[in-house]
Amino acid sequence: MDQEKSLTLRPSTWLPSHAALFARALRCDPMVTPVTLQENVAAGRALLFDVVDADGEILGAVVLRVEKRELGAEGVIDAAAGRLPFARSRFPVLVRAIEKQFYGVKFIRIDTASRSIMRAFARLGYSPRQMTLQRAVA
Repeated sequence: MDQEKSLTLRPSTWLPSHAALFARALRCDPMVTPVTLQENVAAGRALLFDVVDADGEILGAVVLRVEKRELGAEGVIDAAAGRLPFARSRFPVLVRAIEKQFYGVKFIRIDTASRSIMRAFARLGYSPRQMTLQRAVA
């Protein structure tokens, strides 16, 4: 693989810089904050990884978890954020690195409100499964 495109995921521990990094990525979801992610990581319900390039520079981070369901396990990309240039050539490399973290799952899911992220994942074979609607009641 081309050194320029090489990305790996390195297990990490939560730092204050992760909260700042994920704050922007979570702005579309009124029910999740970086504190939610931090609590899930601390409780072992999710895993935190730093996205690292071939030179060892940290470009971002992802939070991943597995949901166990009656018909099998599903990998979930809870959040991904960073300063990775999301050029078409690097995004597939990042997604493949994320996919390698999931073992024994039937599907991998990402929930997003970003149309550009939806299109990018669609180019990699992801397809819509459902639509989520909400209405504030309080």
